[in-house]
Amino acid sequence: GCVKAAEEPPEVDVNFDDKSVLIDVAVDDSKGISKGDKGVWSGDVIEVFFGPVSDNIDRKFTQIAWNPAGNKFSNQGGKDGWSVELCEVKANSWKSRIRVPFAFLGFNRIPMKGESLAFNICHTRKNAKESRSWAKVRSSFHEVQYFGRMIIGSYSEGLERAYGVKEECASRELCEKRFAELETAARQAELDRLKGC
Repeated sequence: GCVKAAEEPPEVDVNFDDKSVLIDVAVDDSKGISKGDKGVWSGDVIEVFFGPVSDNIDRKFTQIAWNPAGNKFSNQGGKDGWSVELCEVKANSWKSRIRVPFAFLGFNRIPMKGESLAFNICHTRKNAKESRSWAKVRSSFHEVQYFGRMIIGSYSEGLERAYGVKEECASRELCEKRFAELETAARQAELDRLKGC
């Protein structure tokens, strides 16, 4: 489907414990919730994508999805390995929490502070005929090259781990800007190196 800006984006909160990624999602929808009793794709749905990045070569591409009826999907096969808890489902809102173990995401160890995962979260509103992606993908939710980063720990720890830069970030926006600057500089340095070969 077409990816566009959402009229009513979900509220998302990401946390970690020593074994898992925890994601809380709260959806308010004035057009009403479509529960999707006939399967995960038959109503409103939340999809989460994790993809490999250069400093996490043991990672694998993972897609998980769930809906307000409690139906769930994973591209890893089966429905086990991760869990969803429906905290509240009403006519115009729903809340859920997922727990995704690092092992399910392909880590052969617990990630260290500052490591990052390529990440995207998407929301489809059936009644509104709308699909939304957090990452600025072009035509598909699966475009890993356009995913954002989920950092294990703080942004400052992420900058240090990825680029060896010790800086405190005053805000998420400033940290994301600094990541973009450092990524651009690293890519340019690699291009310059290849030109010299």
